[in-house]
Amino acid sequence: MTINPIRNTLFVTFPRSGHTLLMDCLQEYFGEEMRYCENYHHCNTVPCLDPATNVQKTHDFDLGVKQEGQLIIVQTRAKPDALQSWFELRCKWDPDNVGDWMYPEFIREKGLFYDRWMMKWCTGGSFPVITYEWFMTHPEMAIAKAVILLTDDVKVDRSKISDIVEKMDIKPRRW
Repeated sequence: MTINPIRNTLFVTFPRSGHTLLMDCLQEYFGEEMRYCENYHHCNTVPCLDPATNVQKTHDFDLGVKQEGQLIIVQTRAKPDALQSWFELRCKWDPDNVGDWMYPEFIREKGLFYDRWMMKWCTGGSFPVITYEWFMTHPEMAIAKAVILLTDDVKVDRSKISDIVEKMDIKPRRW
């Protein structure tokens, strides 16, 4: 159990930025203290309708999420890798209806979305950011940063984080 309770937190993540793996690590760290809502598999609402939820995720696809009311942590990934990974995942999900012929349009459309998304969430330094690249190369530091942000407690259990990193298969992925 942490000294401070988990703060009401919204992770705004660009698709394919390592959020699921980070949440798996944080769930290992916090256990039942962390009550997570991945909105499109739960309530489909931001903020979450369940008052017990203390951590939520959104991609903000419509760019309509308000930038206030709770701690916001942003997760990003370099544009070429994020778009390539997203396209490959889309092909995996729907191989009969997606193919190489769609690639140029997909990259153009999602690239424009990436630019608008980054302008909203990463311009001005208003929110803490955890990049995919930093998480993959420095997983212990990225997890510790998330723990500190979530709890406002600088006393993290670094040994526990090391054990989590060893247990999880943290490495760059396409999908």
